[in-house]
Amino acid sequence: MQDNLGMEKIHEYKAYYLHGKDFIDRFATHRFLKIFKNKYAKENNISPNDLELKFISFGHYATVFVLKNKEDYKTILVGSPHLKFGTTKKEADLLKHFNNIENSIIAPIMYYKLENKLFKRELFVTPYIYQARAISNFKDKFGIFIPEPEYRFEETTAEQTQAIKTCIIAKLVASFDDKNNLGLSDVQVISGDFIMEKGWETLSPTLQNTFDKMKIISARDTIHCTFNEYLELIKKEFTKLTSCYECNFLANHDYIINTCSEIPFTPQEIENGIKLGMEKRKSKGIDCMQK
Repeated sequence: MQDNLGMEKIHEYKAYYLHGKDFIDRFATHRFLKIFKNKYAKENNISPNDLELKFISFGHYATVFVLKNKEDYKTILVGSPHLKFGTTKKEADLLKHFNNIENSIIAPIMYYKLENKLFKRELFVTPYIYQARAISNFKDKFGIFIPEPEYRFEETTAEQTQAIKTCIIAKLVASFDDKNNLGLSDVQVISGDFIMEKGWETLSPTLQNTFDKMKIISARDTIHCTFNEYLELIKKEFTKLTSCYECNFLANHDYIINTCSEIPFTPQEIENGIKLGMEKRKSKGIDCMQK
């Protein structure tokens, strides 16, 4: 039975060997996942034979799998070989940190690495959001990737798009760490940093429904600044087109927060998002009026 978790129809070897530069690296990646699966089984007192790794998707930073044990699912994000070792650990730590501020940021359950003279690889494990819809821009269109019945990109309506864009801003505002003056940076809308729970697209696209169903699954980096400075950067950068289909969706580091988005946000969407994010902070007793 097809689980429709993602792009499972891609052959297994592509899932394991994606981003591998040579045969040795591809073999090592395959072995890394096998070692991890055995370790995970031992720590959770289950048989490795009961665990199944299923490929979901791939990106510049990670290859994504589901670790399935009967009806229990976990997401596995394997850092790409070309990344500096430790990058995946940094992201796992940031996700945990910001989850304490905004609980819709998905925090890792565990981090695992394998490091020796010949080989270094790392991954982290998170809860799995079943058949989540990854938000993205695609060829000047705004929409979501839907995994069932077949993995595909579906353009959202104007009303849905406006709600999504507003809530992306709101999530960034709501997650700002005012105690340490830290905000999420290197945000890449194209790369699926934001996801929607399954079923959102059947609801009225109100800001409340959209905010409640939206999750953040990536935290590549941070910026150290005041809250007001963070808001000003959001206003400045999200009105810009910071990447495009022709440049293969690579991050544009002329920008700090919005480094990869093909669709500019309107000033009104940004203002509405800031307002909503401030309301969410206030509801949790977080001081919004930083100097």
